[in-house]
Amino acid sequence: MKRKLLTIAFALFAALLMAQEKPRRAVYNEYAGASGIIGANFDSRFSANSHLGYRLGLAFNAGRTSEKSEGGSYIYQGPAAVFETYGLIGGANHSFELGVGMMHGVFKRSYEWDALPCPGCSYDPPEKWGYGYYGFVNVGYRYQPAIGFFLRAGVSPTFVPERKYGISPILVLPYLGLGFAF
Repeated sequence: MKRKLLTIAFALFAALLMAQEKPRRAVYNEYAGASGIIGANFDSRFSANSHLGYRLGLAFNAGRTSEKSEGGSYIYQGPAAVFETYGLIGGANHSFELGVGMMHGVFKRSYEWDALPCPGCSYDPPEKWGYGYYGFVNVGYRYQPAIGFFLRAGVSPTFVPERKYGISPILVLPYLGLGFAF
């Protein structure tokens, strides 16, 4: 009798463990968008049946200031971390995605002259490293099966609060994310 009860208890415990579903997850590369140039991301839903999720990523971001000053412009580049929460509207595999997030990075800023300040002169302003950040919104399409090929595509309006380097306060960048869902 004890053996039968132990077997039934073990079977129920195993069934409960197998019934727990994992949330959909993915790893992917993002080109442009919130990642700037390229980024590697981990993406997960908050729970198995949730349409809400998050992503964490490491990116390389680079760009040029939108305002010219003194015959040149600033160039910035460096590593960044991307954090986003999102919601999905639609079916299990094909969804419309809306997300908000922040990018935080450390950037090397240098100056690029359109022409040398004086003929025959050599002038290289110092390169400076500094912290930078911006907020972004993602609006796009997502294909995410339970296991297999993963795709994200859309536009990512970014909002840059820092104005001292002459970067445009609002940029709208397309993005493409390709990876593997599991």
